[in-house]
Amino acid sequence: MIRLKGGIIGLGKMGLVHYGILNTNPKVEITCICDTQKLLLDVFSKENNNIKCYTDYKTLFNNQELDFVVISTPAKYHYDIIKSGINKNVNIFVEKPFVINVNEGEKLLEMIGDNYKNIYQVGFVNRYNEIFNKLKSILDDSILGDLHNFDICMFGDIIKKNKIFLESWRSNKKIAGGGCLMEFAIHSIDLLIWYFGMPEIIGKPIFKNIYSKSVEDSCNIILKTKDEIIGTFNCSWCDPTFRLPTTKIQINGDNGKLIAQEHEIKLFLINGIGEFNKGWNSIYLPDVAKTVRFDLAGSAFTFQLDDFIDSIINKKYEHCNSFRAAQYSNILIEECYNKGLYV
Repeated sequence: MIRLKGGIIGLGKMGLVHYGILNTNPKVEITCICDTQKLLLDVFSKENNNIKCYTDYKTLFNNQELDFVVISTPAKYHYDIIKSGINKNVNIFVEKPFVINVNEGEKLLEMIGDNYKNIYQVGFVNRYNEIFNKLKSILDDSILGDLHNFDICMFGDIIKKNKIFLESWRSNKKIAGGGCLMEFAIHSIDLLIWYFGMPEIIGKPIFKNIYSKSVEDSCNIILKTKDEIIGTFNCSWCDPTFRLPTTKIQINGDNGKLIAQEHEIKLFLINGIGEFNKGWNSIYLPDVAKTVRFDLAGSAFTFQLDDFIDSIINKKYEHCNSFRAAQYSNILIEECYNKGLYV
């Protein structure tokens, strides 16, 4: 059996999740990790003495022969680490956002060129959620007929009126690239583009500081797709009514309405089509769930990393979550920031 040698750079929450998932994949051997906090590495190395630990990613790249690397640092550091990974000819998985601005993304895409020789994947995990996948197939099959409008929202209780949260890197625009829209709701921005294509911004996006000083805590955007579908996008990471980050989607068309979030779809149809009846149809996560080999933080996280590994082995270079695809989210968000109005 093929065993790919991999490294993980950044051992925060997501870095540890990625390590836990990859370490159970029989096709993978994690040989090295990197983090700037030596205390964390000391604790890790005591339980994993076969894994090399580094405090500097450049030293890691210079001393390790790797098939792939997983980057889960704050966005500010993505560009330099990805650039080093490209130069070392390794496959790269990087947590969202791809990079901190459009210019950095364009430079990396120029380095890669038109012909991918490796897998370059961004961690937009919602594309691996079975409900959001089912929603995509409903749209692709035109079950709702011609679409009229949509509303996409993402809410969470991430930033609080608390000094610990307000002094974290997520509230620092220089490190995170932005606030609620860039560091949090970019997951739903990616879904929006996946479903409807790259939209046009209508008017001025509205941003609001609720607790943070240098980044937005909420935003409201009006959009129009190339097919003349009008949509709204709203997000807040200061909503205490949501225990977990939640995406809510509503789409209206000639043949009915769709309402969805991570665990269910409610679909009302004027005329039944295929597997769907006239009137209300309910689709719950267990109805469409796939068997997952290992579940840590949700099956979608395993699906995306297994897809990354299998894509390397099978040389599936045109990946749906490629750097090129991820750049569109950066372009839309940067345009929102350039046009936006703070109130």
